[in-house]
Amino acid sequence: MKKSTLLLPAAGVAAALVLSACASGTSDKAMSGSDSGSAAQSSSMDDPLYKAAYDKAKAIADGQDLKGEVTILGVLGGEELDLYKSLYQPFIDATGVDVAFESTCDMNSILQTRIDGGNPPDVISSAQVGQLLDLMNSGDMLALSDLVSADALKNYPDSVLNIVSKDSKTYALMHASALEGLVYYNPENYDGPTDAADWAELTKWTTAKADSGSTPWCVALESGSASGWPATDWIEELFLTGAGGDAYQKWTRGELEWTSPEMKAAWEAFGAVAADPKMVNGGPTAVISTDFTKGLLPLWADPARCNLAMQADWLTNTVLSQVPGTEVGKNLDFFIAPPVKAENKGLLEISGNILGAFKDTPEVRAFLEYMASTESQDLVAHTGQWLPTNSMVSDTAFKTEDRLAQANLIKESTGAYFDASDMLPAAENEAFWAATLDYVSDPTKLDSILAHLDEVRVANH
Repeated sequence: MKKSTLLLPAAGVAAALVLSACASGTSDKAMSGSDSGSAAQSSSMDDPLYKAAYDKAKAIADGQDLKGEVTILGVLGGEELDLYKSLYQPFIDATGVDVAFESTCDMNSILQTRIDGGNPPDVISSAQVGQLLDLMNSGDMLALSDLVSADALKNYPDSVLNIVSKDSKTYALMHASALEGLVYYNPENYDGPTDAADWAELTKWTTAKADSGSTPWCVALESGSASGWPATDWIEELFLTGAGGDAYQKWTRGELEWTSPEMKAAWEAFGAVAADPKMVNGGPTAVISTDFTKGLLPLWADPARCNLAMQADWLTNTVLSQVPGTEVGKNLDFFIAPPVKAENKGLLEISGNILGAFKDTPEVRAFLEYMASTESQDLVAHTGQWLPTNSMVSDTAFKTEDRLAQANLIKESTGAYFDASDMLPAAENEAFWAATLDYVSDPTKLDSILAHLDEVRVANH
């Protein structure tokens, strides 16, 4: 799926939206096309969230002789970077430690060059788990659980702490997340289920709608050199809630064949929508050729040209900013995609911004302790741009009810799994993108498409 510009440019949707971010100064994957509607947050002591974060940073720094700076390497730019910086402005103000964010559009090569030269950044902010795992396994990245107190990490679910981990140690922390697998609809004209027991129940409604001459779905996959990434989100969602969490993790580790029956079933479920002219607006040709954001907006056209669209949480702000007159709860709402198998209800797919460290200094320890704190996570919630992953964040920190509802879905999930495509090797992920386009063009080629993907898997694991 699409995440924040903190993504690395060589993998997953990360690549797609990093390219977009570098070109325009906006974000990528999970925030792709979105407008948070927020400037950088307040840095006034009159703001209770800022004051609480400031006081927390003061307490962390108490008795320490902190000085100098903490350097962060990431991909964010423009207004989104300003918003991100506001998350740690209280730390700067309270401790006197400068935090310098270096933004690059060539994360892979810049980071590796600096590591090879013995001059890595203090901290990396990324959403590409595949590379973070490589950095962990190579010994270049430090164990974050050795730098941050157990007290600070205790309020994060195991599913978050285990994203980049080994030998019972956490190496990186996803502190700002995005929720995938949301099905959007317009309450003014949608009369289908919003809490279906399983995917079959929703499909029964969409099939009846298509048989009556109305197009149920909007799907769009065009995204420049990364075209196809929205399809990977669909397939990941259908695979996770069909095959279950264990199979999903095997897939991300390269231990599951692309030709497996459960994988093929997920592709076929996606194809039953995207490759069927009756099920999708404009038919398969439009699915492939239409911009991934613009292709979903006909749901809010007058008259509407579809009833449903599935995307990550960034779509809310995109619609609000691009479609005049839209209002959450009135003519824009969402529900989490129903599971393929009812026993997998509560399994969710997420993505987000992850912090890892390369240097162990008092300043880095204090910074990471602060970023992991509930007070810092309250600021994440208040941005409206990201969802916090700390379970103790106050409900009042959220600006809107829809963002609180999305955060609660994560909090109440039975398992939150990181976006699979961003955990795959770059070559395999890019092949995944391209394969989805080939499949929508000609669903009869699915067996050969999956066989090719499995050849790529074997060559890259």
